[in-house]
Formats: sequence, C-alpha cells, structure tokens
Amino acid sequence: MQRTELGEDTFNRRINKLHQRLDALQSWENPNAVLQNIIKIVNQQKSRILTFVDNQGVPCHNNYAEYLIRIGVLKRKVSFGSKSEEGAMAYAVLLSIYTTCKLRNIPFVDFMNQSLTHYIRFGKPMLFKEYLRKMEALAVAA
Repeated sequence: MQRTELGEDTFNRRINKLHQRLDALQSWENPNAVLQNIIKIVNQQKSRILTFVDNQGVPCHNNYAEYLIRIGVLKRKVSFGSKSEEGAMAYAVLLSIYTTCKLRNIPFVDFMNQSLTHYIRFGKPMLFKEYLRKMEALAVAA
C-alpha cells in the first residue's frame, strides 16, 4: 500500500511501530549467536535501515547503485583487471566521470574534450558546474 493511500496519521503510527520494533530487537535479552550478529548490524545501520520508509522517493533496494558500477565489473572480468594500482585508480576516476555524465545527461566525450582543453589552458580539469554553465551560455547565445 502506498503512503498517500494510508493517510498521514496511519503512516506515522506504522512508522513509529517499526522504530519501536527495531528498538525492541536491540534490547533483546539473551540472544543466540545468530541474533547477536543481527543486533550488531542493526546497531551499526539503525539510522539508515528505514530511510526508504521515512523519505518518499527513496527506493527500498540498491539495484540502481549496483547497476551503475556493473560496467566496471564487466570491464574487470574481460580485461582481468588493471596491472597496477595507478591503472586501477585511473580507471575508477574515469568510470566515476562517465557515470556522472550519464546521470546528468552530459555527453561523456564532449565533457572529456572540454575538460582536457580546460586543463591545458588553466592547469586544472573543468568541473561539472563549469561545463553546465558553459553549455547554458552557448544555448542562450544560439
């Protein structure tokens, strides 16, 4: 059932019940070894466990995050990984830039070209906000 269908009072009552159950789990007396491990994890993650319930629009899974890093995993499987720590770090940086471009609908090759040109001129790479400002200025001028 969706949060909007429940109504705010019912939703708040139910979310409070979930928090109470987490609190009860944490104070369980004489837990066995398996439950002790679960309690330890809950203690470490309690502030995040119900994030998807407390905040509308937050998914209850991390499939999207896993999807975003999948391209790196596939590349590593095909190429058997980087031969050096520097190579692995360089690939991680490029993958991060590529993923950010993808999420912001920015053409990766264009961004890299402009960023490298910016680096040659100014000694530092172009930031995404600088790229977006430049693209907005070009769109207004056109």
